[in-house]
Amino acid sequence: MSNNHNLSKNQPFNDHILLLGSTGLIGSLTLEELLKVELYLDAGNDLESKLKLYENSDINHFTLNKFFYCINRKLNNEKRSPANEYLVERCRVTPLVFRKQQYYLHNNTSATPPASQSSNPSLGNNVFEEDGTIHLTQTVDNRSVTLNFKQTRQSYQLEYLSKDLRNLLITFHFTIVQLVFEDSTQWADLLPSIFSEEVKLIPEETNNISLKLPHLDEVKTMICTLGTNSSSAKHNCYDRYFVDYHLTLQIAQNFTSCKDKRLIIITSFNNSLISHIFPYFKTKYQLENDLQNKLSPALSQLVVLRPGPLVGNHASYYHKDLRLRYSPSLSEQLENYREWCWEYKKAFVKEIRKIGFKTKASELIAKAMYRKPGSSFLGYCVPASKTAYATAYMATKPILGELRIVSSKEIDHLT
Repeated sequence: MSNNHNLSKNQPFNDHILLLGSTGLIGSLTLEELLKVELYLDAGNDLESKLKLYENSDINHFTLNKFFYCINRKLNNEKRSPANEYLVERCRVTPLVFRKQQYYLHNNTSATPPASQSSNPSLGNNVFEEDGTIHLTQTVDNRSVTLNFKQTRQSYQLEYLSKDLRNLLITFHFTIVQLVFEDSTQWADLLPSIFSEEVKLIPEETNNISLKLPHLDEVKTMICTLGTNSSSAKHNCYDRYFVDYHLTLQIAQNFTSCKDKRLIIITSFNNSLISHIFPYFKTKYQLENDLQNKLSPALSQLVVLRPGPLVGNHASYYHKDLRLRYSPSLSEQLENYREWCWEYKKAFVKEIRKIGFKTKASELIAKAMYRKPGSSFLGYCVPASKTAYATAYMATKPILGELRIVSSKEIDHLT
């Protein structure tokens, strides 16, 4: 009975992460990794460090509220993948150590919008998907600014049991807040106004309690996967140097509103030689140096991931519906093949127009050279999925040191 009483005593933890570039290849995959419960259960990671604070208490129910704020130029309506069931099974055989006892996963439930699909009614009451607008009046230049937003929450609950049948309940609430403002040149200036502790997200059609955005001082971690290519720069009429250097540095400067801030950033494979030969690498090299030396107050920790050419598809959605139909008739099968080739060609051309020929060529080369002899000459090719996992891992794992450089090879072997 006392154990049930302890479960009713709930200890919450709130973590706020700012994510820039969540509509890109690495950014979108990083967000998916951040929404996987398994990321926070690994030994030495997020959950374990929090439980250690309550070793001497009688609390057996802990709630981890994870808030992810994504600033984008456009709304991303892509549905997020559920947690990987294989990894959940791995958690079943890996005990959680708490108060010098081993707790094993006994049951897990989840809830994602709509709430009617929830496997746990108590969790279903906390999930939602809603949108609306924010009107900012106290901006840097005292003008009124309107942003669109979309917020989504999904929840997971893990029930652990020790060998002497003691309960341990872990609840995760993942809240994704997309903040949409098309003019990215204003993002840095708007950051203090958005996170001023005065802004509420009031949905257009809902009875849910409105979410109040925290003060920027409470957002301790920022993940930056911003980047551009020649095609997108030309399409959006901006200078690549602005996105690859100025925009990131300006946002980082406003983000460091106080001490104890962490930045996890994706740059590129680099060294002092190529940074003096190629303008792109020179820009990334300059950005890394200035993030270390020009921010005031300085970052408490800077984690730089330097992936090589990425194995992955920047615009894979163009090929999702391309399926070759089969027929027992040879003539019909040849016709089906001809139609498929034509549709594939159109999709391929459309994809190149979207991401650029250089980006597509880089994808094909990286795929062909991954873990092949000579890959290191290209900067060591690495899957985009592994880069995303490494980014999420570094953002949630307590690591030591003011500066951490993660090479492409280290990214590849982290998982």
